[in-house]
Amino acid sequence: MSLTPDFDSQRTKILQKLFEQSPFRGWTELNIQNISKELGYTERITVRAFPNGLRDVIDAHADLIDKRMLESAKSCKLSELSIRKKISTLILLRMDAVSSHRDAISRLIPLLSTPQYLP
Repeated sequence: MSLTPDFDSQRTKILQKLFEQSPFRGWTELNIQNISKELGYTERITVRAFPNGLRDVIDAHADLIDKRMLESAKSCKLSELSIRKKISTLILLRMDAVSSHRDAISRLIPLLSTPQYLP
């Protein structure tokens, strides 16, 4: 989903706050709404930023991790590496991007295994 820079920034702020609170409050619609209110966003902004609710929050989280991985990959000279090295380097970069959100992800994994969040 293509969002204006403001909404993209708001999504990122909501996600960052969610990462901080997830171990305590979890990945829930109510938590997302509460975080938005704490940040001073209206319900309308939250719905526009995440129109499909928690499913969009999960997708935005994956996108954020991908962006961080790709930013880290820019400093590596991937074009000079063999395919095997490229893959292993990118896997390590992804794991590094995810490592700062360990607790949030540990709360997310059981949620992803429920039928409503399967692709």
